[in-house]
Amino acid sequence: MSAPESPKSGLDLVGFGKVAEAIPPEVYKQSAATVCKTFESLVAPLTQTTDGLGRLIRQTFDNWVEVRKAIGTYTLEQAVIRAKARAEKEGKNLQPPAHPKTFLRALEEASLETDSVVHEMWVNLLASEIIDPVSHPRFVNILAQLEPAEARLLTSLKPRPTDPERLKRLSFFLGGNTAHSGMKEPWVSELDEQPAQPWNLSVTLLCQHSLADISPQNTTEPASQKFPLLLHLTRFGEAFLAVVAPPVEVVPSQNP
Repeated sequence: MSAPESPKSGLDLVGFGKVAEAIPPEVYKQSAATVCKTFESLVAPLTQTTDGLGRLIRQTFDNWVEVRKAIGTYTLEQAVIRAKARAEKEGKNLQPPAHPKTFLRALEEASLETDSVVHEMWVNLLASEIIDPVSHPRFVNILAQLEPAEARLLTSLKPRPTDPERLKRLSFFLGGNTAHSGMKEPWVSELDEQPAQPWNLSVTLLCQHSLADISPQNTTEPASQKFPLLLHLTRFGEAFLAVVAPPVEVVPSQNP
């Protein structure tokens, strides 16, 4: 394919202006033949027992514009590298995608993603599809709806405290975020964190996706002080992050 002079010169024309933040410029300097050959070498072993999926992926790939093919190939290559690293560490083998339809959709979404953080999440999700059978199809739908702001906020959150002394600071309630999703009160992601953050749409969306939840802090100790809400990961949010943002040491980043 004819590569642009620089990552920004031609990509803005097709809506990929920011993708250089996530993908090395060298990706765009490959010839069309090299991209197609690399893509085929990646797809073949993953779909050898699912011929229909292989044909569907190749047909979808053929219909993409050349720059999207380069991005999609790079994404899949990084996913395979990370999956192999994890397989070696855990004594596992790569396998055909656990959920073929969602694997293809994840690859399509990743080939269009322009934000570096969200693109990395797509790479990790694709890797999980070929190494971890518990990666849930719903994860693809959720990640496709997250804006960069929500993705960054989500990775900054922590689970609800379990230490008994810290739990005394919280007033637990039934109903979860459904009872408080409309509240516009300040929040923190750590007890005693200052300053509190204003409620915004990103917080609401994470709660609606069941990735995050809020717990009101006990306002009776001291009675004169009002504490902000505590925003924390749900167990579902923890499971989601374990797939799309695993610890760095588990999936080391490598460039082709």
